[in-house]
Amino acid sequence: MMFFGPASVDFAMEVARTLWSFQRLHGPFRERTTEPENQEKLKDFDFSEDCCENLIGTYLLSGQTLSPFEHTTILDSDGLWVYAGIPVGSLPSSWDVGAYPFDDGKPISWLPPLTEELRELTHFVNARHPILASMYGWIIGDMEIGMIKESLAGRIPIERWHPMEIRKGDRLEYFPMTRMESLFRKA
Repeated sequence: MMFFGPASVDFAMEVARTLWSFQRLHGPFRERTTEPENQEKLKDFDFSEDCCENLIGTYLLSGQTLSPFEHTTILDSDGLWVYAGIPVGSLPSSWDVGAYPFDDGKPISWLPPLTEELRELTHFVNARHPILASMYGWIIGDMEIGMIKESLAGRIPIERWHPMEIRKGDRLEYFPMTRMESLFRKA
């Protein structure tokens, strides 16, 4: 997830065009029930005032495996939020993600390499449109958005299940996850 701060719909569309120009992304498409090769790539976007647009495509992982990719753009009173990533359940079976984010006893050693894949995409977008903050994870809700707001105010959480990057001057500063475990553990 990338946060840009206050923005216009036009800026949101520029960010979307930049995101989809990343060399390892193929898309965007709208139809979830049609294979990408059987539909036309979208040439432009028609974002509404709140920008809520859900686009899909494929992402070429560094191991040369294709995975589905999802992108949603939301413009609210805080600013522009871009949710972009690979659904965990769609990762190649060789990654052995198990039941993540639920604890099934399997290690999550696959998570740091996937985070690095997504950081490449974030830095590609950031080089063209400065990002204020980014967070890498698969459950992003009010708590995580609150963590981003606190971090932007200079209060970086000590315990982090999600790695994040926060703008410091002209660059993004990386804060790795400090809790290398599943998000939901058995009682």
